[in-house]
Amino acid sequence: MSFRLMSAENWPTASQRLLLRAALREREAALNAWDEWQAHNDINALDHASFFILPQLFLNLRRLGAQHPGMEMLRGIYRYAWCKNQKATRSFVEVLRLFEESGIETILLKGAPLVLFHYRDLGARLMNDVDLLIREADLPAATALLRDSQWNLTKPLPPDDFLPFVHAAAYTHAKWLELDLHWRAFTVDCPPDAEARLWDRVLRRDVWGLAVCVPDPTDLLLLTCYHGRKGDVHTACRWVIDATMLIENAQPPIDWNALLERAGQTGLLAPLRDALTFLRQEFDAAVPDDVLQRAWSVPSTTEDRTRYEKLLSGFHLRGLSLWGLLAFHWTRYAGVRRGRGQRAGLFGFAQYLLAFHQWNFQVGRRWQVPFVMMARLVGRLRRRIMAGAERRRPTVASGGGTS
Repeated sequence: MSFRLMSAENWPTASQRLLLRAALREREAALNAWDEWQAHNDINALDHASFFILPQLFLNLRRLGAQHPGMEMLRGIYRYAWCKNQKATRSFVEVLRLFEESGIETILLKGAPLVLFHYRDLGARLMNDVDLLIREADLPAATALLRDSQWNLTKPLPPDDFLPFVHAAAYTHAKWLELDLHWRAFTVDCPPDAEARLWDRVLRRDVWGLAVCVPDPTDLLLLTCYHGRKGDVHTACRWVIDATMLIENAQPPIDWNALLERAGQTGLLAPLRDALTFLRQEFDAAVPDDVLQRAWSVPSTTEDRTRYEKLLSGFHLRGLSLWGLLAFHWTRYAGVRRGRGQRAGLFGFAQYLLAFHQWNFQVGRRWQVPFVMMARLVGRLRRRIMAGAERRRPTVASGGGTS
C-alpha cells in the first residue's frame, strides 16, 4: 500500500533518516544505519535538528550492545539532556504550583508529557523550553502572576481584540527554562468547541507530588504530527521519534478512530495523514492500513489545503509581496471568523490589520498606526533612492604614479 504525500517539504533529510533508523530500528537495521551514517557524516559537525535525535540514539545503541568510540560522546549528550530536563521539570512545576494556588487550570503540552509518561526516561528526549496551555479567559490573571514572579515576556501581549489571532506568548526567567504559554492548542482558526473537547479529555498524572493535566495519547499524537509538519528546520526530525514512541508505547493505546475524527474537527487531517503515511513508509510505524485508507479517502477542502500550506511555510511573512501579505492576513482573519461561526467582512479585516500593526509596531494608540506605517514607508523609499544614487555615482580611477 502506497500513498503519495501531499507535500514534499519539511521532511527529514537523507542523513537525518539514517540517524532516525539507528535510533528506532532493531538489531542489524539500526547498527547498519549507524555505520552508514558515520561513513558519510561527522558527529562533531551535526545540524541542530539532528542533535535532538542523539539521546534516543544512545539508548538504542546501548541496548543493542554497540561498541564505538562515539558512544562516550553520545552518553555525555544523554546526560546533558537528563540534567536539562530536570531543570525543565522544576520550571513547569513552579509555574503549575503558582497557577494552582490561583485556580488557573493548565495542561502540559509537547515535550514534557512525552518525556515523563511515554519515553519514561528523563534523558531520552531533550527539552529546550516548557509549554503550558491555559484558557484564554485566564490569560490576564496568569500574566499578572508570572510578572509578579519575575517572568518576563519576550514580546508584549497583543491587544485584547487581537488575542484570537495569536496562539501563545513566550516568557523568560533568570532561573528557569523559557516558558511558552499557550491559549490555543491547535491552529488559531480551530473551532472553539474542538479546543474545549481537548480539555474534557485530559488525563491527570502525578509529577513530584503535584497533580498535572496532560493530553490523552491520541490528542498528543495529533499535536505531535501537527507541530512536526511546521516549517521549522530545528524540529524537522524530532517529531518522528515522538510519534513512534506514542504509537508503540501509549497507555491507553492510540484510538485511531478518534484520531481521525479529531483531526477533522480541528482542520488538521492533511498534515496528520501526511505524517502518518511518512512514518509508515519510511519507518514501518504500526499505523493500521485501514486508518491510512480512511484518512486518504476524505477529500481535502480548499481551507484544509491553505491551512496546510501556511503550516509548511512556518507562517513566515518575509519576502512576501504586498498582495501576498494581504492574502496571508485575510486567510488568517477569515479562518478565525469562520471557526467561530462569524462572517468575515472588509471593515472587520481593516480593524484586524490595525490591531496587528499596533501590536507589531508596539504603538500605544491604534490611531497612530497609519502615521507609523507612513513614516516607515518614507524611510524605506529614502533608503532605496540613496542606494540607487550610490550605484549611479561614477567611480574615480586612481593614478598609478609616485611622487
